[in-house]
Amino acid sequence: MLATGRAQVKAWVPVLAAFTGTGALFAWGLFQAVVTIVPNDLVPADTPRTVVVYAAARGAVGLLGGWALTRELRRIAR
Repeated sequence: MLATGRAQVKAWVPVLAAFTGTGALFAWGLFQAVVTIVPNDLVPADTPRTVVVYAAARGAVGLLGGWALTRELRRIAR
C-alpha cells in the first residue's frame, strides 16, 4: 500500500503498521541479543554464538527497516 499509493484506507494505517513492525523487530532482536550475551539463569552458558549473531541481525534489520521507512516518508513528503 505504501509503495503503490493505492490504498483503500487512510495513509496513516500502513505507516503505523510499518513502524510498529520495524520497532518490534528491533526491540525483540536487541532484547534477545542482550539476554544471550549477559550471563543469567535464562540461557545456558554454552549457547552457540550463532544465536547471538541472529538476534543482533534481527535488531539490525529492524533498525534498518525503520530508517528506510523514515527516509521514504521524508521523500514522499517533499
